[in-house]
Amino acid sequence: MADDVLHPRKPKEIKRGGISQLPGIDILDDVYYRNVFDEFFVPPTLEQRPIWVANSLANLNLLSVSEREDGDIGMIRLGSWPNVNEEYFTFNQAVDMWVGEVKLVLGQLDRWSMNLGDKPQSALTNWNYFSNPNPNGSDAFILLNGSHDFNAAAFSSGTGTVSVQTGGAFGLSTNPFSSNGTLHIANNRITYGAKTSNSFTSCMRTFPSGAGAGSVCAHNTDVIQGPQGGWGTLATPIPFAKEMSDAGFALQERMAAFMNPSPETVRKVLEIAPYWVCYDDGDGSNAPTDPPVGGIGFSASLFSGTTTVDKPQERPFYMQANNWSNFPALTITKRYMQPRLYGRMASGALDSGQVLDTKLHVRWVGAANSP
Repeated sequence: MADDVLHPRKPKEIKRGGISQLPGIDILDDVYYRNVFDEFFVPPTLEQRPIWVANSLANLNLLSVSEREDGDIGMIRLGSWPNVNEEYFTFNQAVDMWVGEVKLVLGQLDRWSMNLGDKPQSALTNWNYFSNPNPNGSDAFILLNGSHDFNAAAFSSGTGTVSVQTGGAFGLSTNPFSSNGTLHIANNRITYGAKTSNSFTSCMRTFPSGAGAGSVCAHNTDVIQGPQGGWGTLATPIPFAKEMSDAGFALQERMAAFMNPSPETVRKVLEIAPYWVCYDDGDGSNAPTDPPVGGIGFSASLFSGTTTVDKPQERPFYMQANNWSNFPALTITKRYMQPRLYGRMASGALDSGQVLDTKLHVRWVGAANSP
């Protein structure tokens, strides 16, 4: 190997037994064991595990078959001090692969579920960023009674009326709503001047602005007191993503979430997937858009089932999970790679499914190329 290659090596084996081999020590004395021996004595098999150090998959694979054993540890060290990245791999002899540590790169915050309820119903089948928390059980939440066209002239002149449903499992009522204010109905912002027991009056669309910019909303659409907003997810960038890819390693991913479909008479499936964006040091971030732009593309999707209940009941969630799968053939262009959670509904949907407790894990893998 060239001089600048980090040579694979094994640490010096440490011949060390457990505490049961030490004379005069009562191994049943838990307090003494914890205080004295925990940090000094570990299973011999762990201490003798080989660690091979390299700076690429090709150099890690310079090990001969006789040198490499199932469970060996490899470390890939990239970068220049102090900005160094070290990735650890375990050799899986059964599949002849170096398998990296599992990393959580996207999690959904503990704020109940997210849905696409703030999007135009005509755009629910497009990829949309999750920015709307599920309003079920909030103080000012009710359902639209009948279809409403918020492009109608009355909603431009301030004389429109929004009819809503009352009762149901949540005891829906206009009572929690203020005597005047703003309604959030899909992507429409509607100001109102007064309310009755089943309607809001003197209504005007203030967003989106302009003729024809509003949207048509179907019966049972959520009506909320003003926009709630929020992204609801926390993402962690994958460091040295381009360098790891250039070093010969590939990503695998696995996603799990609690999901449900739309509550329409014919249920519509919700599909979610991570959309990946890349950054270098010093790059500015770009806000998520519908549909997404500026990234390198989507990876594996996850789908809800078709089982749920009708509004306005609290809808059950069902666990969905992918198996580990190879990352698609996307070109990783920069040092850091970060996921954003997007969703879309199946064709014909007029309402949104929901997603809760999403977790996206990744790991680097590399073929061992044994002869």
